[in-house]
Amino acid sequence: MKTCYCFFFLILIISCGQKREVQHATTNIYLPKIVDANSKTIMGNLMFKKAHLEVDSIVKGLNLRYPNVVLEIQKQSNDTLYTFIKDSYYLGERMGNTGVEDYFANAIVNITQLGTIRFVNFALEDGSHVAPGVWGIDDYKNYKLKP
Repeated sequence: MKTCYCFFFLILIISCGQKREVQHATTNIYLPKIVDANSKTIMGNLMFKKAHLEVDSIVKGLNLRYPNVVLEIQKQSNDTLYTFIKDSYYLGERMGNTGVEDYFANAIVNITQLGTIRFVNFALEDGSHVAPGVWGIDDYKNYKLKP
């Protein structure tokens, strides 16, 4: 009987891991850069499809990658994209400092790949780890580019 439970548990772990890989792979086709906030690196995404180099597709990729943090586009004015996160509780209270840094790095670096956008304005509620504001690609100039 213990063998049966162990086998069931193993199957459950394997199936959960496969679902996560599929979701991450799907997300990657929408994001031109892979950003790692822990190692402070940015590298090109080989799975990215150039047809997705538009703001709606990049925001879709971010929302797939971070399903608990839904980013909405409000408008674009000159070189700034104005966005809104309606429910920022998960971002501000559950992701921690590292998670928030990872989210903003991925959002800003990928959105600014469009060339016409240099800054992203995030409207959201204050949280323990997050506050509304405007960030640009220059905020990530200390990140290393990896080939």
